[in-house]
Amino acid sequence: SMTEPSTKAWLFIASGLALMVGYALTLFLTQSKFGNVIRGIRDDEDRVRFLGYPVEGYKVFAFVVSAMMAGVAGALFAPQAGIINPDSFGPLKSIEIAVWVALGGRGLIYGAIVGALTANLLRSALTGGWINSIGFGALSIDVSGVPWPEFWPIVLGLLFVVVTLFLPRGIMGLYHDIVGWLWLKLAKPRLVSGDDAPPPEPEPMAAQSAPRGRGEVVASA
Repeated sequence: SMTEPSTKAWLFIASGLALMVGYALTLFLTQSKFGNVIRGIRDDEDRVRFLGYPVEGYKVFAFVVSAMMAGVAGALFAPQAGIINPDSFGPLKSIEIAVWVALGGRGLIYGAIVGALTANLLRSALTGGWINSIGFGALSIDVSGVPWPEFWPIVLGLLFVVVTLFLPRGIMGLYHDIVGWLWLKLAKPRLVSGDDAPPPEPEPMAAQSAPRGRGEVVASA
């Protein structure tokens, strides 16, 4: 039965394995020659066609891989959701997926994963009653009676606007900026100055030969 804890556990494991395989596949494709051609088609399709690449073939292959991954995701989603209706594949779901990518970071494969986890955790926190108030102390606002499932599309739109204005590179872009700033300010100067490098060992002194006298004869074999 799909409601058994063991079945849910196996479905969760299968979803994790499918995520890892999909990530590895997309990473391999984007880092290969195929990924370079696809990026070229995205930036200037006419130039790529002029260079002799079969643009239509590359597009069809990309769509087939995307459809294959979407089919596996749907096969794993249906048993865990329990019920599937046309609303699950409406325009709102497509917009939600676009928000995942923008929130995590455009152009980054793992950015979409981070964005999906963040958006779904926020949705669960709002619709599941995890958040009862917003603010601190006297400035807190009670939101326990807000029908969040009905307001979730509005929250999703506001989230997309905030990310577009203040986080154009998404969460992972902000993370990379912070790590880069820390590297330039803390780690790189110490490596350049050599503060952490051990002091050099003294070089051994060369053995000095004793001076020969004026009348000394050196025997040769």
